[in-house]
Amino acid sequence: MVDDLKDLLVEQSTIIASIKRVLANFKKIGKANVTQYKVKKRLENLEALWEKCQRQHVRLLQVATAEEQRTVGYFSTDEFFAAEDDYHESADHLADIIVISYLVTEFSGKFAEWENFRGIFESLVASKESLSNTQKLHYLKASVTGATPRY
Repeated sequence: MVDDLKDLLVEQSTIIASIKRVLANFKKIGKANVTQYKVKKRLENLEALWEKCQRQHVRLLQVATAEEQRTVGYFSTDEFFAAEDDYHESADHLADIIVISYLVTEFSGKFAEWENFRGIFESLVASKESLSNTQKLHYLKASVTGATPRY
């Protein structure tokens, strides 16, 4: 294997590892510390990593011989395509957080507003498979305004 290919593979491995850590590291900051700025910066950084990964993949394809593309683990195990899946999962999760925080409406507790609020909330939050039930509950609680009723 040519040294150029080895160097490119090491660099690509580092890029892919960074892409894989984006979502896990984001979740470590905790919901209480999540801000629009942090979510947007993580998404921007993820986008930059993905662009770099794509460019590096093209360089790898240009440098590797047909034999190396059949036998080198990076190619034979489709590491690039696995990284693409990780990128999409992370990007979707971060984008959902941005959209939800912008679009979730508030519910004052008035019965006349319930149907409209429920429809919007279900389409923006409840139907999102990328959100856990805990996250959905968090968004629901954050959407309710006014005094808590006493029974």
